[in-house]
Amino acid sequence: MATETVRDLLEWPLEVNEENKKFFVHLGSKEGSMGFILNNAIYIEKHEGNKVESVLLMDDLSMWQMIIISNNFSSFEAKLILDEDYRLKVQKELFK
Repeated sequence: MATETVRDLLEWPLEVNEENKKFFVHLGSKEGSMGFILNNAIYIEKHEGNKVESVLLMDDLSMWQMIIISNNFSSFEAKLILDEDYRLKVQKELFK
């Protein structure tokens, strides 16, 4: 029951873009920002059962960083979700 409620709130990308249903069983996203903070959480489950979850919390950003990140975030997020090699590269860099 709780899972269904959360999915109803977060899986709007499946409803907004019908094409997403061809690739994903579940695709949920929650974004939030204020001041110089950007936050984003996303999860996917592909039809073949592969799952990806990502949470990015960015704080103390300059105005310039906020603009650059906001303008490029969708492309970054799509590549992070769809390109496993890129995702592994990002993980490696973050955990150095």
